[in-house]
Amino acid sequence: MIDAIISAFSGPGAGFMYAITAVLAFSLAITIERSWLYWLTWRVDSDAILNALRTDDLAGAQTAAAAHPGARLLAAGVAAAEVGAGAADAAWDAMGAEAALV
Repeated sequence: MIDAIISAFSGPGAGFMYAITAVLAFSLAITIERSWLYWLTWRVDSDAILNALRTDDLAGAQTAAAAHPGARLLAAGVAAAEVGAGAADAAWDAMGAEAALV
């Protein structure tokens, strides 16, 4: 098995093997960085956010999600909902537009 790997890196397809290995290393680096970002940096108390949304405490939901990009979605929804008529549809549309930017 090891002989096959060594011969693949030194045979006629060695350039492709090095390219594949470089892509693997790059993708592993991205996976590790994204995992760290999602699970450690953007950690929020989802129960607090859901409870605040269920009780219509939008400011509390924004405060609970402040460290997460989802807070921008909540802010866009709150700003659109304050306009008045058709507030739910306006908030939904504003959050959809903001989601593309986030």
